[in-house]
Amino acid sequence: MLFTASTVAAIFTFLSVSSAIPTPWPQDSNTYEYPATTSTYTVSTGHIEYDIVDGSIYRELGSNKDNTTLVNFYTSSKHIGKTCEFVFEMDGPNPYHGDGVLFDVFRSTKPIVGYGLPDPQSNYRGDFIGRMKAVGGGWAVPHDPSTKKEDFQFPCPPADPKGESPSVSFELAPVGDSADIKWHKTQDGPIMTYW
Repeated sequence: MLFTASTVAAIFTFLSVSSAIPTPWPQDSNTYEYPATTSTYTVSTGHIEYDIVDGSIYRELGSNKDNTTLVNFYTSSKHIGKTCEFVFEMDGPNPYHGDGVLFDVFRSTKPIVGYGLPDPQSNYRGDFIGRMKAVGGGWAVPHDPSTKKEDFQFPCPPADPKGESPSVSFELAPVGDSADIKWHKTQDGPIMTYW
């Protein structure tokens, strides 16, 4: 079968463009969970915007407007005995921004369950997990060479002895003098994978 020069050029262009499209990571048979709740926390006031659709990590030098995002994932019997992993993506159809911006990920000691906090001096920030760099059109990557992908993996929470749905929560915080990352929670942002 013979092809014209324009047909060959079109095929070559298609193959070149297709190979440049970011490949989803991880590439195995993981299952994904979007957060059950996404809430923003204003550091200066302790104010919580609970269970909103858009996440935000924000800092403007000298503005006293630092925002972090608190996310909560519920787990169930399908997660028992499996490994969970925190990942962050920005490739959905809704607008997002923050390509290349750094952010820190912390494990939360408790989930946020409403608009207020019992103690305004606490947002339940727990252990530091690692620093990531947001990647537009793909998956965030660990930023510090000492931070590995495995640092974001953990045993999925076991069943709660009280019969309540077990959960795992995280806080995403700005890094440096300025940061601005925004995303739509069911299209982009934090995701928990498990396998």
